[in-house]
Amino acid sequence: MKMIKPHVELLTQQYDKLGIYEMVELAGRTSYKSEKNMSFDENGRSTTAEAFTNKLISYNHGAALEHATIYLTIPKTEKLYKGMVKMYQQNKYSRVIEFDGNAYITTNYRVIIENGWTYDLKYLTEPHKLHVKRYSFRITCNRINSQSFMRHRVFSFLQESTRYVTYNGDLEYIYPSDWNTYDAETKKLFKDHITASESVYKTLLSKGLKAERARDLLPCGIKTEFVMTGFIDDWGKMLKLRLAKGAHPDAQLIAHQISDILNDVIQD
Repeated sequence: MKMIKPHVELLTQQYDKLGIYEMVELAGRTSYKSEKNMSFDENGRSTTAEAFTNKLISYNHGAALEHATIYLTIPKTEKLYKGMVKMYQQNKYSRVIEFDGNAYITTNYRVIIENGWTYDLKYLTEPHKLHVKRYSFRITCNRINSQSFMRHRVFSFLQESTRYVTYNGDLEYIYPSDWNTYDAETKKLFKDHITASESVYKTLLSKGLKAERARDLLPCGIKTEFVMTGFIDDWGKMLKLRLAKGAHPDAQLIAHQISDILNDVIQD
């Protein structure tokens, strides 16, 4: 058993074709905890991301594709301009701003693939000030706290799978935000329960049960990771709720970390 603190990480993406694949791979491997299978070239770019992404597409596993943000800048000189812009305006997962002869479109790779709009990637670009921004975070917290964030359904999520991930080593658990206020007896009760649950989980695995069955014995406090991606205005609405006085203290802690990072990014 190992206890750790919750934390968040802003995930950055490079806005070329490989950057799309890299973001898909990062989100997908968070779910399967297969980051060890990633490899990189001398420039730090993934050599496994494209094949990983294509494999997910071939299996119709589109969830990871949602985390790859696509910024398009389409000029009015494009002969299909009106039709292309209308498609994105009618797509609820995309945002469009038209200004000064261009359409600034923000969407995600799942929208591109599932609608067959790969032609549009010729207009793939770095984000312009007129693009509505999307941000991705990888959040580490306990399993039960993650549900507070997944109630915000306008976001895209991909979570560490207790079905496909088998925990053979020390299981990790998250300190409650008020852990330091607990007396010694309370802390011991927490740890005794965690230790007992972990022992039963591993015993069931040793008896041949699959992780998807043994996981029923895992406590709510077990560590989980999930990737959460959304438009900047949706982040603002979520933070308003999770920073409110009545929000759960553990959710508030995560929300404060996200808010601090976003404030720094926006100021830059």
